[in-house]
Amino acid sequence: MHAGLILILLIFCIVKGNAQEVFSFTFRETPVEEVLGKIEQQTGYIFSYSPSILHQCSLKTISIKQANLEQVLNLLFKSSNISWEKLGRYIILKQGKRFFIVYGRIYDRGSRERLIGASVYDSRLHVGAATNNYGFYTLIVPEGEVCLNYSYVGYQRASFQFYLKSDTVIHIELKPMLNLDEIVVVQPNIPGWVKNSQPGQVEFPIFTATVIPKLLGESDLLKAVQLFPGVRVGMEGIAGILVRGGNRDENQFLIDDIPLYNANHLLGFFSVFNSDAVKNVNFYKSSFPARYGGHLSSIMDIRLKEGNLQEYHGSFSIGLLSSKFNIEGPIERNRSSFNITARRTYLDLLGAPIYAAINNTKDSKEKIGYNFTDINIKLTRIFSQQNALSLILFYGNDYLKYKKDEKESYYIEPDRTRDYMRGTWGNWGVGLRWDKMISTGLYANTVLSYNQYRAFMNKKYRHENASGDTIRLKKIRFKSGQEEWRLKSDLTWAMKHWSRLYFGGHYIYHVFTPEKRTTLNRIEEEMPSRKLVNYKEYAHELALYLEDKITIQEKWIVHPGIRAILFYVGSTNYFSLEPRFSIQYNWTDHWETKASYTLMSQYIHQLGSSTMNMPTDLWVPVSDNVKPMKSHQCVLGIYYHPCTQWHFSLEGFYKTHNHLLNDYNGVDVTLEYSDWKENVHSGKGHSYGLEWMGQKTGGRTNGWINYTLSRAYRWFPDGSINQGRRFPAKYDSRHMLNLVLLHKFSNFFDISATWTFNNGFYTTQPLERYNTPTHLPGEKGEEKKDIIFHIEKRNNMKTPDYHRLDLGFNFHRRRKHGISTWSINLYNAYCRQNTIELSPDYDSKYGNREERQYFSNDWLFPIIPSFSYTFTF
Repeated sequence: MHAGLILILLIFCIVKGNAQEVFSFTFRETPVEEVLGKIEQQTGYIFSYSPSILHQCSLKTISIKQANLEQVLNLLFKSSNISWEKLGRYIILKQGKRFFIVYGRIYDRGSRERLIGASVYDSRLHVGAATNNYGFYTLIVPEGEVCLNYSYVGYQRASFQFYLKSDTVIHIELKPMLNLDEIVVVQPNIPGWVKNSQPGQVEFPIFTATVIPKLLGESDLLKAVQLFPGVRVGMEGIAGILVRGGNRDENQFLIDDIPLYNANHLLGFFSVFNSDAVKNVNFYKSSFPARYGGHLSSIMDIRLKEGNLQEYHGSFSIGLLSSKFNIEGPIERNRSSFNITARRTYLDLLGAPIYAAINNTKDSKEKIGYNFTDINIKLTRIFSQQNALSLILFYGNDYLKYKKDEKESYYIEPDRTRDYMRGTWGNWGVGLRWDKMISTGLYANTVLSYNQYRAFMNKKYRHENASGDTIRLKKIRFKSGQEEWRLKSDLTWAMKHWSRLYFGGHYIYHVFTPEKRTTLNRIEEEMPSRKLVNYKEYAHELALYLEDKITIQEKWIVHPGIRAILFYVGSTNYFSLEPRFSIQYNWTDHWETKASYTLMSQYIHQLGSSTMNMPTDLWVPVSDNVKPMKSHQCVLGIYYHPCTQWHFSLEGFYKTHNHLLNDYNGVDVTLEYSDWKENVHSGKGHSYGLEWMGQKTGGRTNGWINYTLSRAYRWFPDGSINQGRRFPAKYDSRHMLNLVLLHKFSNFFDISATWTFNNGFYTTQPLERYNTPTHLPGEKGEEKKDIIFHIEKRNNMKTPDYHRLDLGFNFHRRRKHGISTWSINLYNAYCRQNTIELSPDYDSKYGNREERQYFSNDWLFPIIPSFSYTFTF
């Protein structure tokens, strides 16, 4: 009974206490001081404050019934910048901070080109931001004095100091440094975390690709990327990249948000990227933002130049391999612009006559011709500071033609054979992009695009007798490719001074033509055999993503994100939920630590040689049997910036692969070729490593050095390859080292040098062979022996170590209407015979000496001098 009585008294006290905390007020056009006095009379609380903070409060008209004190105070100070706190019977009123958004775009003063990755930094509050891929920035800072510093590599800095009391739009034009040659880089004194808070991201100016030594005088963006840690090349000279143990098809290339499926020319020796058309490159090898997806190993986000809005400028270049030109200028001054770049090789014009002169005889006529072409066009229209529209077009194509007419002259009446082959392959794309500043702090970018990759080959062989009758006829027509329609939208919303939200998604309609092939084989009077392969695959892809960038007390930067993908092909649905997470801690202005975890999925596979880009490589989607590839990657890194010019980093990574396809040699363009689905196997892999890099980015001498220690393995649990045992990946390399040096002696002369080293690559070779009789002992017949090669395991041999030195010399002269540059390059300066393949051979038996096996090194490039001439106006 006593317990029940105590409980009743407690409930009564609580109810009574709560009743005492509920109030009703009505005020009409009443000063805040009087409102506070009335509250003091009814509640017994005492307000403590400085009278000056109430000057911002207007007269109050309030009607409150049955509200507690907290609700009353929140309503009273709702539209003001006053915060309150209860301490016993006192209520302390304080002046709170109001935050406002400073936003706008950063331009080149001369051309009005929007600058990507430019920095804005408040030197007093130590907060900063960088412009996005469209030159737009947002910075949320508290009310009061601000001192904003705007900077970009190669441009003079600008400062803007004012008192911030509302949301403010500031568009800044930065002036290029007049005495700055391309090779000299000036790095502003901006903390590194302002621009990049994610490990594995590399942002480098496009001139990096133009100043390093060139093969045959042709600057190449992908060859510049190969000089960064964790990236290696397959066969020597190939422009493709292999990133952190991944395969060739695991890299995604984007040109202004439009995918590119063939990034190479000349079977991979050159890339399709014309450096004259490129403005900015962001390369990700880990910690992928949630807005990217579809590939496992790397993302290369390439942005094209928009064109000068003020004046007409351009350049043209002539080299040993190709010629190119670039022209840009205003269509309507300050409103619309164009940028057009084109490149074509003349190997067919110069090489074909030389080849014919060497190989043609009285009884044999042989012709060969090859060329490639690139075109990039970008048109931009600025309707207002809030709206801009861009039209993007790119085109790249390879063309190969071969013809041979030969007489069998050792016959009295000679037969004639005719060989003919023509092939063309490449890709093109077109896109319409709308940039929209929706409201203060909310920015949207929407792209509608179409892109296509296609490969075509026509091959014919005819054998005729002296009378012109056909003895044998073979015809093969092959076509492969893929095309896609894409609608993509990305939004950025600066919600708070400590939070920036990224969200959006895309829809893609895929059409795959893995193979369309017609074959004909006819021998004299026999019935001809025909074979037709023709089918298409259709797929739908829907992706949504959400990502946040959270800054905590200027020390922590957290990037949580998630991406959801639905891929529908045939009658099969695949759904994937991909978490992304990265975190950064800034110990001081000079030291940072970063970590990340990423899950990636890939629904498109490239079936082809892991060594070279062949036109017969196939792009195929997932199916019931071919599952999506998956990759988990964890990264931890430490970064040190002792001063404005020196930067050091150390990153460790661990990556797993699931549902990898085996190395597949593409389409064997013969009559006996079988379906690709019969020749693929699914396996697993993992890779891990440590990457160190030191970089200097200012002064007359700059460059970098990096070292990678890594391993990469594959295995196929079903036993289809290597009996299910683990084996090293073909391009697994324990040690990789790159050195890059750029030095400017004067405004008229500069040099560049690169040296690269790696441990070679793995290859599968027969280490044993056996002679086997063709018939059983005791049987009659001619004694013959077959040779059986025994291969114990996959990738059982490693080629010799690879290293190479390249040198470049640039001579500049200022002319009346522009600047002329002569570039002289030495590829493989000390003529290292680097192996591209091993060829097995055997010593014959002599006496009692055992047969000995040896391998000869096949190599491709000796020392290659080249030159090019460029005029910029």
